[in-house]
Amino acid sequence: DRTLTSIPNATLARSSIVNFAQRDRMLIQTILGLRYETSPDQLRFVLTKLREMLEADARVARDPLRVRFVGFGESSLDVEVFAYVLTADWPTFLEIREQLYLNMIDIIDQAGTSIAFPSVVEYHADDAGLNRDKSTAAAAEGARQRAGAP
Repeated sequence: DRTLTSIPNATLARSSIVNFAQRDRMLIQTILGLRYETSPDQLRFVLTKLREMLEADARVARDPLRVRFVGFGESSLDVEVFAYVLTADWPTFLEIREQLYLNMIDIIDQAGTSIAFPSVVEYHADDAGLNRDKSTAAAAEGARQRAGAP
């Protein structure tokens, strides 16, 4: 905002100084929230294709590079993307990150799913509900385990 900021020497002496001019790469770290309707196979497809896309890009460092399903969010299946872009130039980084993010959207679309958004699910009487056979079998197995049976 083109304003002058003054920092007292004592404050500067107690502070950590980060020298951005010495870095050779910039971090992309984001969480992609996929819709809960995403099947496990669709999720596997997304994870594999995201890894392949990042590994194939010469502008992205191979190590460390992570694409992992990290949890169940409030409204999404959460996938963490962690990678370094091999540039120290901010405008170049922004351009590369934008391209990678657009590629991520394409991959999610190819999987037949989409980015989640905060939502509420209402169940109506015509909902098929839980699978009764699987529920009964799982309950019986749980009872056997609780009783210490093999």
